[in-house]
Amino acid sequence: MLGTNDCKTCFHASAEQIANGAARCIDLLLQYVPADKILLISPLHLGPDVWQPDHDPDFDKNSITTSRQLADAYRKVAVQKQVRFLDAAQYAAASSADDEHLDPAGHAVMADIILKTISDML
Repeated sequence: MLGTNDCKTCFHASAEQIANGAARCIDLLLQYVPADKILLISPLHLGPDVWQPDHDPDFDKNSITTSRQLADAYRKVAVQKQVRFLDAAQYAAASSADDEHLDPAGHAVMADIILKTISDML
């Protein structure tokens, strides 16, 4: 689920630029692992208050929008690189504690779906 921190204001990165970074990571992995053994997971959506001072002011409202665009951009990379794709935001949401990270229940949900996906890949 690499890419969340790339949504921070200081990077001014678009979803496509962030996805290009994931593509570069996949290119490196493809030197050692076949494409059918790679699972690209797009990150959770940032919550609506992530940018607030009591959460993580390194993000802003644009960061939220960018995080919501990542799944489509990552899906395109997965198709291009012929790797498996999973949209984490379809299964879990950022905790209201910080609007950024998974809570224990979210971790459990993601563990189950990733296990199922990887099992299907084998």
